Amino acid sequence: MSMRSLFGLGKDMKCTHLIRYDGKKVELSGLSFQGFELGKLAIDQKLLQAVSQAMMLLDASQYHFCEAVKNAPDEESKRKFYDLMMQDKVRAQDIWMGLAAFTINPESKQVEEVLTKMLLQNHTRALQIEEQEKIDIPKEQVEPDSPNNVEIGTSSLKDKINDLEKSYLDSPKANEFQKLRAQTTSRFDYMGFLRLIDEKFDLEGLKTLCLEYRNRYPKLDYDNISGSTKQAKARELIIYLEKRNRLVDFYDFVIEYITSRDEA
Repeated sequence: MSMRSLFGLGKDMKCTHLIRYDGKKVELSGLSFQGFELGKLAIDQKLLQAVSQAMMLLDASQYHFCEAVKNAPDEESKRKFYDLMMQDKVRAQDIWMGLAAFTINPESKQVEEVLTKMLLQNHTRALQIEEQEKIDIPKEQVEPDSPNNVEIGTSSLKDKINDLEKSYLDSPKANEFQKLRAQTTSRFDYMGFLRLIDEKFDLEGLKTLCLEYRNRYPKLDYDNISGSTKQAKARELIIYLEKRNRLVDFYDFVIEYITSRDEA
């Protein structure tokens, strides 16, 4: 969208949710399952719960940034919030489309693979929303008899993904899960990770972070990472770790580091 068209976005901009959430279950809107109940389909329930919670978080974020667009004080802020809104909206719709595959063929064995891909491609950003941005997710009444309800409980998305991965690794699906994870590595949310580092660390803080990470990866030498500014240093650091297959581990370390620092 051009800057000129963004200028017209104001208080009348309509922000909508794809789901409702009542604290323990979600209700997906706009899907028809031809008489099937979403929560009772022949699909791994741990996967369905993790996918539904990831979409709930992404949906909450896109709604949050939509409201921010409406109330932005200037055009620069409006464009920033609009871009963030669209990124999370596309991620949520990716997962929504994976679930929508059931409307075509509810018995398809390929749907579980599609949903696993959608989760792995979008879980990094969803975890960031849950663990760092802590965007408020308003609770709404869910239709008790809706076929589109999914019980997700109260555990975190991180716990759900860990449980899902353990269940796959202990089953004949282990190789399939590892293959899907490898296929989605290239979809790592680089821009989201860069934004997180930019928001949480100054240049000296980034150096301290890297020194701490050497306890897990001694080969990392911060002084050999090029870049004179924080943004350039962070970008080159991500490229460096990706080439050495350490990027996902570094992301997990950063989340743990920020959480422990904020709780101290």
